[in-house]
Amino acid sequence: MLKAIYDERLGIIKSTSNGATPPEELERYVEQLRSLRQQQRARHGRFLHLVDANDSALQTKWATDRLNIYTSEDGDMLPGDKTAVVLSSTLLKMQAARLASHVQFATFTDMNDAIAWLSAP
Repeated sequence: MLKAIYDERLGIIKSTSNGATPPEELERYVEQLRSLRQQQRARHGRFLHLVDANDSALQTKWATDRLNIYTSEDGDMLPGDKTAVVLSSTLLKMQAARLASHVQFATFTDMNDAIAWLSAP
């Protein structure tokens, strides 16, 4: 399951990933994230995205490829945008590394470290 919310207090978009994600759910998530990204850019001028993937499962090749397209070709990523992914599994880190198609992407094992990195100018 993937879901995203806008955290007013932190000024970031927070996504949570639990388990594997079926294709129809991934498409809904991408559309939800696009809408939140537009709102955040209107408020803050950049896209700051925190992903809690501690309870995520390895995703299918299709899901990984779709997320990679979203974060690169059709993702409209700008130079000030940042995505921080919090996870503990080595295999998930390797899979997340395939999504690092824009410059400001990092993986963390600690949520506070990820938030601090996102908050830095």
